[in-house]
Amino acid sequence: MFYMAETRACILSGASGGLGREIATQILEDAVFDAYVFLFRAIEKSSFLEEYRGEKYCIPFSLEEGKPDLTEVRLERFQEIILVLTAFSIEPIQSLKLISKEVVENYFKTNVLGQIDLVQEVLHLVSSDCKIRIVSLDSGAVNQVFEGWGLYSCGKSFFNRYLEQLSIEENIPTVLYSPGVMDTGMQTCIREKTDKNSSVAAFFTEKYKKGDLRNPKYVAKDIVERYLKEWTAKELREKVSSTEMRDIYLSQIQYKA
Repeated sequence: MFYMAETRACILSGASGGLGREIATQILEDAVFDAYVFLFRAIEKSSFLEEYRGEKYCIPFSLEEGKPDLTEVRLERFQEIILVLTAFSIEPIQSLKLISKEVVENYFKTNVLGQIDLVQEVLHLVSSDCKIRIVSLDSGAVNQVFEGWGLYSCGKSFFNRYLEQLSIEENIPTVLYSPGVMDTGMQTCIREKTDKNSSVAAFFTEKYKKGDLRNPKYVAKDIVERYLKEWTAKELREKVSSTEMRDIYLSQIQYKA
């Protein structure tokens, strides 16, 4: 069957809450794309999208079960697709010494291999002349060590390198975007499950009490304006860094001293 080529589509993982939900809301409100594909671990959390118009697809995507079924979307229709990847868990927050092999395997299957499956599936379903761009969240934990964040740090590092390698091999413009310290469920998890006596917990708790956590709504707006409405990245790979994670790292070193 022949389909007329349509212009732009967005595929967003992690749309159920936090930054992902804010991005979903803003691109729908501003009618940024011709079609929208939202991926949910729990599809019942997609109800907030019902009030918005547009060609929307809400697809269940359990990272541990592999690639999502995107056939109904007919990705071959589009001339440009931007893949926005916001789903990545920081749990378990625990010393690597105490984590079993099974937990490590499950973490990588869920957070790393699941997202790689998603990217690979998109690459295989699009037309040969489709322009693909990728926006993924970066973290200061990729380059620095934080107590209890071992799996998260290793997983993020692996996935970032995968995207960087892919961007060169396939000439896919990719942005690793560092959002800074946001007021999301991830931050709540860090405050509740990090060792209360550690400098990491103290740093995040202090920022929370002072009201210094970034609002996901404004971080989402930055991403939408800079990369989704119009691609303004100047390099094939561009990291938008934040000094805040460096501050945490330094405070941790001083705490141990």
